[in-house]
Amino acid sequence: MRFEFNDDATRQRVARTIMEHAQCTGVIRGRERWGLYFDEPIGQLLGAGVDAQPLRYAEMKVIDDRGYLLAKRGPAEVFVPELGDDYVAPQPVRREHWQDVTVDPPYDLELVGDGDRFEIRDSEDPDAVVHVAASYMEAKLWLIEDGYELAAASGHPFRELSGVISGGGKPPSFAWSPPAPGSETDRPPTARQIWATDVAALERIDGLRDVAAAMRAGGPPPLEQAEPVVPLILDTDIGGDPDDAIAVALAARRFPELALVITSDECGGERALFARHFLDRMGRQDVPVVAGADLGNTRYFVVDGLTPASVGAQPDNVATAVAQVTDSGRRRACWVGMEPVSNWAQLCQAHSELAEAIDVVQMGGAINYRDPERAEHNFRLDADAARALLAAPRRATSRW
Repeated sequence: MRFEFNDDATRQRVARTIMEHAQCTGVIRGRERWGLYFDEPIGQLLGAGVDAQPLRYAEMKVIDDRGYLLAKRGPAEVFVPELGDDYVAPQPVRREHWQDVTVDPPYDLELVGDGDRFEIRDSEDPDAVVHVAASYMEAKLWLIEDGYELAAASGHPFRELSGVISGGGKPPSFAWSPPAPGSETDRPPTARQIWATDVAALERIDGLRDVAAAMRAGGPPPLEQAEPVVPLILDTDIGGDPDDAIAVALAARRFPELALVITSDECGGERALFARHFLDRMGRQDVPVVAGADLGNTRYFVVDGLTPASVGAQPDNVATAVAQVTDSGRRRACWVGMEPVSNWAQLCQAHSELAEAIDVVQMGGAINYRDPERAEHNFRLDADAARALLAAPRRATSRW
């Protein structure tokens, strides 16, 4: 049984495309994985007793400065089960040792199971179960498509065929160079990639393969037409809960059009200082930061002392910064609010011509909030501003 690319030219094209466009799908056993779905089959799964299956997904397993290319059924996953008090380990009717041949010395995993349950365990820690499968075939596929080779077996009825069920040798490797942060290639998935992902997932689920067949018969969505780049403005109370820092990091890395970061619920300009330092660490020195509304709170600021003294004070004229981004209201922009709506409300009141050029996406309000006696945080800290935003529903929609 083996996972094969269509040919060497396909393998080279897939490797190049992954290094230009792939998304990081996670870190498994200390190794980054970069994967991508393709519109057309790039290879197939072949083996005795298994119908040939087209493969539309490929993944790079990164080790040091090399990327090992694997054609697979889907992204690599590690399922670590919760083993309760009633857990009973499978009887080792079948016990196999598998090795990851992409590393030296090889990394060992052990496959142990009976007819109903098969566990893949870490050989260095036999109690650590890293994956559970309901059948031997599924466990074997999980190992093979991640670059593992069968090294030894016991209790195996077809031991003489061990070479047939190996992964087929060390996968090809390439000098690894991931997409550069903020580059045109480091972008969210396209509609066609999402379509290919959905179809591939449905093809693996009993009862939904007819849906996948219908989607594939209808073909992928049309190629997306290039649209004018809309500048992105982030309004954030970064420096409290980590969600805003994560959002700013994603915007800095994935959206070259990030044009301005404004801070709200300020603490004497400290949030703006931290935002400036944070963006500098993300390599986005090109994005200006402006200190916005100070609502007199201090309890929601928890990063004091983390900004180096070398970071200078940031400007505090929000209207001037927005005017530069929107060319004084002649160019549209998208405002993403993750904080109290104070900056937006003040801009609307004092500079309506700028507000007219901006589409707004705002995080605020909640259903079944954790404290039924209080409103959600963003709307509660400046309720009047939230009411003003909600009274202008056209501005609360976005083309971005």
